[in-house]
Amino acid sequence: MPLKPKTNYQDIKKMMNVRYAVSNADPFYSSTPWQRLRKVKLQQSALCEDCLLQNRYEPAVHVHHVVPRDVDRSKELMMNNLKSLCHSCHSRIHGDRVPERRA
Repeated sequence: MPLKPKTNYQDIKKMMNVRYAVSNADPFYSSTPWQRLRKVKLQQSALCEDCLLQNRYEPAVHVHHVVPRDVDRSKELMMNNLKSLCHSCHSRIHGDRVPERRA
């Protein structure tokens, strides 16, 4: 069985700093408060929180709102409403509507 390659933390750092650009995206995701909070969350939880529960170690590239913004906007910038997720876990939650992040 081949060994999994080591995580390159420089690549993770680059991904954290890339702005999430999607055509017609909600301007909230380009806002300075969200970008700052997202960066802090990914620094505090650099690995996917769902994968960790299954003893897997995947870098987190998405910050997910546990309570969706369209359900309760008052929680959109609350740290305890956020989860760091890898692309695979975030796609599993949202389906195909989440595009792959590019570094």
